[in-house]
Amino acid sequence: KYSMAFAIQQTDASVIKLIHQTTQEVIILPSTKNFTSDLKIFSSHLKEDDVVVLDGYNFKSQYQKALKEKKCKVVCIDDLHAWHQYSDVIINHADAVKKSMYSAEKHTQFCLGLDYILLRKEFLKSKARENTIGKVRNVFISMGAADEHNVTEKFAKCLIEINGVEE
Repeated sequence: KYSMAFAIQQTDASVIKLIHQTTQEVIILPSTKNFTSDLKIFSSHLKEDDVVVLDGYNFKSQYQKALKEKKCKVVCIDDLHAWHQYSDVIINHADAVKKSMYSAEKHTQFCLGLDYILLRKEFLKSKARENTIGKVRNVFISMGAADEHNVTEKFAKCLIEINGVEE
């Protein structure tokens, strides 16, 4: 038997309501950019053999290493492969990503490529349909949950220059 908790820094009540659709146990951490402080508070909620799933761009080597020292199992959802990984499992569903792109511990297992795409069942079950594209008037840009380098704005500025794009 297992239980699930969701840890998140202080956020909007609507986000908490969404999380409650999956689990009632929510750990609200103080809002901070100091991830040493964040780790200290978060660690106080953990016990040996807990499985911690990290999804974000601030859970770098030292954060992972500290969780491993607490004897937790660590799973990282990582599409940057920009630092050494101490996690037990790395999930990256990007196409053409390879294990050789990562610096990781010998025990680390890799779940790479489209077979590991993180989509809800509703999306996986939807039937593919043929679409033809005429004019593009509306564009939606999504760089994921975080856009640390404001790439969205750069794309938006380029799209403004395209004749026919209205929104």
